Amino acid sequence: MVITLKKIAEELNVSAMTVSRALNDKAWVESKLKEKIQKKAAQLGYKPNHIARSLVSSKSNTIGLIIPQFEISFFPEICIGVEKPCSERNYEIYICCSYGKAKREAEEINSLLSRKIDGLIIVPSQDEHDISVYRELLKNKIPFVLVDRYFSHINCSYVVSDDKTGAYNAVSYLIDLGHRKIAHISGPKFASTTQSRIAGYRNALKSKTIDSELILEGSFDEKSGYETMKKILKEKYTAVFAANDFTAFGALQAIEEAGMKVPDDISIIGFDDSHFSKYLKVSLTTVRQNPVEIGKTAVEILFENIQNPAKYRRAIIPTELVIRQSCGKL
Repeated sequence: MVITLKKIAEELNVSAMTVSRALNDKAWVESKLKEKIQKKAAQLGYKPNHIARSLVSSKSNTIGLIIPQFEISFFPEICIGVEKPCSERNYEIYICCSYGKAKREAEEINSLLSRKIDGLIIVPSQDEHDISVYRELLKNKIPFVLVDRYFSHINCSYVVSDDKTGAYNAVSYLIDLGHRKIAHISGPKFASTTQSRIAGYRNALKSKTIDSELILEGSFDEKSGYETMKKILKEKYTAVFAANDFTAFGALQAIEEAGMKVPDDISIIGFDDSHFSKYLKVSLTTVRQNPVEIGKTAVEILFENIQNPAKYRRAIIPTELVIRQSCGKL
């Protein structure tokens, strides 16, 4: 149950305004009453709604940036793209990490709004979402831009890679090499990135009237790539399109353990063009995203939204197929 100012007021038989003043540590509330109200709020587990409170604040020349992790280079590179336009406008950035958890993301949003920031850039976390926090941001006209993934039933600004075209080009390349049995290790199916890459995979197969589709769900990580690849090897597929480079890296480990060679026995393509992909024993063919441009575009859109919170804009950043050594002709 959400604890409100009204609930605390009812418990103590005082007005909600008095509760608000006490919790904001205003001097005109008598000290003993203030202490009593603050103690009761703590007992009930009250948490201030910084989304609503931020409405009365003035501009601060700061923005918040939330990313799901620092380990994958894609996300720090988004930060690089965000930083330069902010610096040019004398804006400071608070950078937070959700560690891939929606609950942590919501907490960071609330924390950032308590700092009176002017807007938010959010890379949604990697688990399933309660999108009510975004609805509340929209309701209160707080500027924000989603990055890398979006939600079709939320009408807001976002910046994403052209995942569908990137996947289409990757699978089409495998088809041009003669492959007809091409498996896909996807990301979590609730993610928009996953849905777009699956659509591109299917469209490429359909364009060549290939019906031997195999999609196995992973988690954008090495472990799921490794475990899923072991299943694919039993099905005698000749090529694999992996949801990202980390998935591909796990898949490569499974292929090596099976005594098979890339690309002689099986071909594989990743997605992201992570820094390590060109330094593997067999360098990885992959789809390059442009995270710096994604970050830069997100800031431009956010500044537009700060001027006009009712204005939404969506941007799709092109991808590029990077051909290396991990794919061979059949």
